[in-house]
Amino acid sequence: MVTHAEPHVHHTGLHLIDAEDLRRLNAEPPAMSEFIRAVKEAPEFDKHYRLWLMTVHQDGRHTPKAEKLPPAWAELLDEVVQDSFRTWLSSRTGVDLEGAALEVNVSLRDPGDYRNVHRGKPDRAMNAVLVLSEHWPENGGGTYDLWESPDRDAPARSVLPVPGSLYTVVPSDASWHSVSPVAQDAPGSLLTLALGYSMPERRS
Repeated sequence: MVTHAEPHVHHTGLHLIDAEDLRRLNAEPPAMSEFIRAVKEAPEFDKHYRLWLMTVHQDGRHTPKAEKLPPAWAELLDEVVQDSFRTWLSSRTGVDLEGAALEVNVSLRDPGDYRNVHRGKPDRAMNAVLVLSEHWPENGGGTYDLWESPDRDAPARSVLPVPGSLYTVVPSDASWHSVSPVAQDAPGSLLTLALGYSMPERRS
């Protein structure tokens, strides 16, 4: 994992999941019937997004949807919720995750799906995303964009969703970030696993 300080603290780790494991995950993906279509675009909301979402771990336990995951997905979920993974992630990023509540979501982004510029939830210690699509082109969209402020014309940095890689954002007052729209000619949907580590005492 590499730590980046600009435009705000984030981390990148390339090719942490090998090609064979990506092949297994994509050979038998979760059933579309288990996803919900999550859309928030009303003007009264600051955060806007469009994606398919499946919550598989919350409040310290797997959700009923986790029981319907294919074997390779169930194995991955069991691995990322372990204390050993949390300890590894903390050691590689320098972010203290001890005692943080973990929520895990499987996400699918179709062409046009996105998340607008936002800072993240105030109680989050870290947001981490594993890119699980087996293949993804550089022009496929779905980049993780880091901004100096929401009123800039362009992000300060764009991180490509490289298959098998892990990206994190450490929420703060300055942690403006977004997900760019998936390209209309993208070869399918962008598949990710999102881990949100929350500290309840930070809620405002």
